[in-house]
Amino acid sequence: MICKALQTLEEFQALEQGWRWLHDKSPEASFFNGFDFAWVWWQSYGSLGQLSITVVETEAGDPEHDPDNPVIAIAPLYRTRCHFTRFFRLNTLRFLGRGGDVTPDDLNVLLSPTDALAEDAVKALSSHWLADGGLTRLLFEDLPEQSRFYRLYRAIRNPLVEHRESRLVAELPDTWDAFNSTLSRNTRKRVKNRANRLANAEALQLKVCTEPEQMHQALDALVHLHRDRQSSKGEFPAFGTTAYLQFHKTLIEQTQGKQAIKFVTLTDGNNIVGVEYLFCHQGALLFYQTGFDPEYEPVSPGHNMMVHAIRYGIENGFRRIDLLKGNYPYKHSYAKDRRDSVTLSCYATLGWRFIAVLVQRAKNLRS
Repeated sequence: MICKALQTLEEFQALEQGWRWLHDKSPEASFFNGFDFAWVWWQSYGSLGQLSITVVETEAGDPEHDPDNPVIAIAPLYRTRCHFTRFFRLNTLRFLGRGGDVTPDDLNVLLSPTDALAEDAVKALSSHWLADGGLTRLLFEDLPEQSRFYRLYRAIRNPLVEHRESRLVAELPDTWDAFNSTLSRNTRKRVKNRANRLANAEALQLKVCTEPEQMHQALDALVHLHRDRQSSKGEFPAFGTTAYLQFHKTLIEQTQGKQAIKFVTLTDGNNIVGVEYLFCHQGALLFYQTGFDPEYEPVSPGHNMMVHAIRYGIENGFRRIDLLKGNYPYKHSYAKDRRDSVTLSCYATLGWRFIAVLVQRAKNLRS
């Protein structure tokens, strides 16, 4: 096996075919570790560090060698100086997609679907990182706890589990009525009442946007809605930086024609007064961001847009909803199952590991 780090934009771009092939085959695939998300994120946030995408390939003489797609593992990483307590910044390898304003879920190392190859690839990755004398910390954030990389890497290196997080998910049946029957009696009643209030406001319309021009309009509206609402609260808005806004605009363009992004909008005449921003991946609808004009709060725009998205998903063959991070009470109305992720850290020396353990214990005491 050949293990190497890709450090230039040209090497990153040349990896696209192998990345997409492995992503299509890998059980560890998510929207957030696909080529499009990583590529667009690096265009917006490349100033944070240096590319260091670690790739494992089979050699020409290997019986498992595929001359068209020899890639059996991709660790989509970049090298940066990352904060470690208030006093230190450590040379760190971190997942592409994590940093700046972006905090996605399900970041992961892509591995061959063949378990034996995956195990060998993780060993090769571990040895490669261990031999990197300039590295102080490996930081794997938002790593699915059930993933093969999590299990295999922990068996080799025993990294620290520094943080755990759960989010809500739900399976979607074939019909809305079947899904509605899984909701609590109170939730069903509220869903019906909210729909009636919306229907009585005849000027208000819900719509799913799938065309690029519509999606850009919806994104612009979402940005304004968020900025207005958060500013009125004295809080920093979700779309508060140029890099973050450009990232999402470019992501829409990058995924054009792939049905990977959708928006649900609530309009009052020609004005967009509510937006639900969704990603789509392998039969799942991922609820990323919501915004609405507080003037319309009496018609429950957030709930009505969510229900409209779920209905759309069921009617169009989606089989799962994923409510992503953020333990907001409203999410419990629509999903009960949990999906867990962890943050793993591995340190180059016992001294740094010892300090990390002390810091973690201090955080636990404060919480």
